[in-house]
Amino acid sequence: MSFLKDFDTILNNILADWQNQFPEVDISQGSLIYMKSACLASIVWGLYRYQEWISRQVFPDTSDTAQLDHWAWIWGISRKANESDDDLLARLLARIQQPPAGGNADDYVSWALEITNILAAYCYP
Repeated sequence: MSFLKDFDTILNNILADWQNQFPEVDISQGSLIYMKSACLASIVWGLYRYQEWISRQVFPDTSDTAQLDHWAWIWGISRKANESDDDLLARLLARIQQPPAGGNADDYVSWALEITNILAAYCYP
C-alpha cells in the first residue's frame, strides 16, 4: 500500500483548506491563491517522492543499483565482473543472514565462491 499522493490530490487538498478557512476566497485557476497553492503542492509532491525514494534505499533488497553497491561495500563484498544486481543481492543477503563464523560449513562455501571462475561450491560434513 502506497501513501504517496499525486500532485492533483495535494493541490485539491490545499485549495480545500483555503476555502474552508476563508469561504469567500477565489481559488479559481489563475488566481493568486491558486498559483501559490500550486507551488506549495509541487514542493510537497517532490518531498513525498524523495521520501519514497529514501524508504526504498533503507534496505538492500529494495535499493537502487548504486545503493546496492554501497550496501555491498559496507559488508565487505565487491561486485564481480558482469554480476547482476540479483546475484549481488543474493550474496549480500547470504552474508547478512549467515555472517562468517570462523570455519563453519557456510564459510567454506562462501570462501570457495569468492574465487574467480568458481560457479558452485558445496560442503559435505
